[in-house]
Amino acid sequence: MPGPTSENMGHAARRIVLMDRARVALGGAAKLGEVIGVGRRGVNHKLSADRGLSDAELNAAADAIERRARDLDSLADLLRQVTA
Repeated sequence: MPGPTSENMGHAARRIVLMDRARVALGGAAKLGEVIGVGRRGVNHKLSADRGLSDAELNAAADAIERRARDLDSLADLLRQVTA
């Protein structure tokens, strides 16, 4: 079994950084955990690279962020409506 390379380590680090950004965007580790089906501590372990991040977890986070973006867009529209 080949050892880690800088290329696959960089890819893994990027996945962790992006998932951490998803954690912030969704409102914290507990919210992200609800999305990917783990507890807050499980999210923290994943972000510290103790546990891997699956493609399904990354995609679930992306879906949740898209839902959040739509909700925020609707809120922005409502705010604009009350000032018109």
